[in-house]
Amino acid sequence: MRTYNRENKYEAFSLIEMLITIIILGFILLTCALVLTTLIKVSTVSTNKTRVRTESEYMQELLRRTIRTTDPANANIYNSRAVRTFDPETSKVISNNIGDTYNNPLGESVVGNEIHLRPYGSSKWICVGFFYGKNNEMESDGQTRKGYVLKTTMDSNNNYSPASCFDPTKNSPYNYMVLNSRFVNVSNMEILFTRTEDGNKEFILNVHSNAVYWYFAKGAPLSRKIFRQSIVKTEGVMW
Repeated sequence: MRTYNRENKYEAFSLIEMLITIIILGFILLTCALVLTTLIKVSTVSTNKTRVRTESEYMQELLRRTIRTTDPANANIYNSRAVRTFDPETSKVISNNIGDTYNNPLGESVVGNEIHLRPYGSSKWICVGFFYGKNNEMESDGQTRKGYVLKTTMDSNNNYSPASCFDPTKNSPYNYMVLNSRFVNVSNMEILFTRTEDGNKEFILNVHSNAVYWYFAKGAPLSRKIFRQSIVKTEGVMW
């Protein structure tokens, strides 16, 4: 009987081939990770920019509609920037030596940070004001101060006065509504007016805002800041 010896031959990748494959796969995975990370950052930035535009437009549209339905005599501006700040933790406006800040409303072309309006047929005053944080909080860049736009109402028959609208001892802080979310910082808001020939007031509203969460370094081609300006006139009936 003949006996046959069968030789078994095994084929496999060599160590060098495996190393080359791992390097190529690592390069592909690294590229995919960088692309996905960039897409996520761009998507987040785009979402935040859209949010800034939306909130800025909302604040100005609220003021535009209210100003149009207000008698010029009941549309007044005040500048309390130096004497009032806002505490976001307690939702209270902090006052410091108000003095004669509210004795008289501001005149033409004088910039203020508060506007008080009483629409036609209403007994309520609508007050919108811009205040910086009480502790001079800064954004991550260390240069831009955090600001808040507040809206509140107060009944004219309930001891309303210009100084009391944002006074938490006379108008409950629970009655305040912050118009910008935690994703949007309003770094400045300016309000001024000029008188028109028909006796109305033409208001100029400037809002400087920016996205809080940002992933691009300083000097990048995309800017986080957005500026919005509105010009709106009271529509008092002149006989």
